[in-house]
Parts: sequence; C-alpha cells; structure tokens
Amino acid sequence: MQPYPMAIRRQIIVKYQRGLDTAEIAEDYGYCVAGVHRVRQRYEESGSLEPRVAKRVVNQSSTNLL
Repeated sequence: MQPYPMAIRRQIIVKYQRGLDTAEIAEDYGYCVAGVHRVRQRYEESGSLEPRVAKRVVNQSSTNLL
C-alpha cells in the first residue's frame, strides 16, 4: 500500500483541527478510518506528517551460506 500523499495528510490534520472526526474525514477522501487515524496519531506523537519508514529485517540464516 502506498502512503497517502503529503497534501492529503495536511488536509486530514486541518480537518481534525476544525473538529471533524475520523470517520467523517475518511469518508471525505474515500480512505479507511484506520489509515486516517494513523496519520493523526503520527502527527500527534511526532509532529511529523511524513509516513513511517518500514524497517527491513534481514534473515541472518540466509546471509551465512558459506
């Protein structure tokens, strides 16, 4: 799944600040409630609108093939 565009992320936060709830915002943009909630949560916790970067886990057993 692709992250929401930054412009949409900004608009989500503006709508929260205007008092709309998560379900209303999700419906306005056609996104799922959980995704809209995550944008708000990320903003409240870190002050950032940037999407989280997934950490890549390297399987240690596959690196020792010698």
